[in-house]
Amino acid sequence: MRGIAKYGGFLVFALVFLLSLSLTGLPAQEKTKVAIHSEMEYTSREVKEIGDLEGHTLILSTIEGINKSTGDREFMDGAKVTIFGFTDAVKGNGISQGYVNMVKDGNIVYGEFKGKVTTTMVEGKPVTVFEITGKFLKGSGIYEGIQGEFTSKAKMVTEKKMVIETEGEYSIK
Repeated sequence: MRGIAKYGGFLVFALVFLLSLSLTGLPAQEKTKVAIHSEMEYTSREVKEIGDLEGHTLILSTIEGINKSTGDREFMDGAKVTIFGFTDAVKGNGISQGYVNMVKDGNIVYGEFKGKVTTTMVEGKPVTVFEITGKFLKGSGIYEGIQGEFTSKAKMVTEKKMVIETEGEYSIK
């Protein structure tokens, strides 16, 4: 009995130490970096003039297009992308937020974003740029359990078309 008492504390310490080693030896979730180029077009756009300030508008829009994966690892290349967005701006400058979904071969990735919209005059023409940050909310198929973040920069190239460059990373939990 005395031997157990003498070595009991050591035994408990040894078990805790071995357990902690086994837990820290678990692999971390692998993060995958992604880069995407998307050419998008407004499929609906509803503009409401607020009237409190000159040029104050709310815009509810749906934008659709196709992804082109441009990173080292393929991510939703050729996927149909739909963006549901809301913009609150004065003379083209303000905030933008919304949701995005990407669909390809039965796999779906959902995300949400927030950011700013800036419009400047270049050679007498407005140039509008969106800078946003977002996160992946949910996925299905091979993207079940997706989590991660992304940043995007979009530029209007015509009144109805925009080009979006996106970078981010994700893991599957």
